[in-house]
Amino acid sequence: MSYREIGRRIGRNPSTISREIRRGTFQQIDTFRKPYTKYFLEVGARIYKENRLNCGAHSIVMEAWDSVELAEKQIKEEWSPNAVEVMQKGISCLNILLQQKHYTSGLMRGK
Repeated sequence: MSYREIGRRIGRNPSTISREIRRGTFQQIDTFRKPYTKYFLEVGARIYKENRLNCGAHSIVMEAWDSVELAEKQIKEEWSPNAVEVMQKGISCLNILLQQKHYTSGLMRGK
């Protein structure tokens, strides 16, 4: 069955079908050491998701998601907004210091 026919039947563009099959098709070796290609739905879906995570501009909120979750938790625990801000700044400063320490220790070792 052609990509065009598959696309018509499921309501998708033929190029979408082609890309999906290309993503999910891998070469395998049978028990007689003869290579063959096979399509794996799960592999195609996983590669699609990985590619989506790596494309385009990344949201600032998504990059700071752990900090946002921590701030929400602290506010629910009745921390004041000021205390949450100070804590977040302290964590940021600690991360910067740890990164600098890692960088300078690498320089000391000649890396």
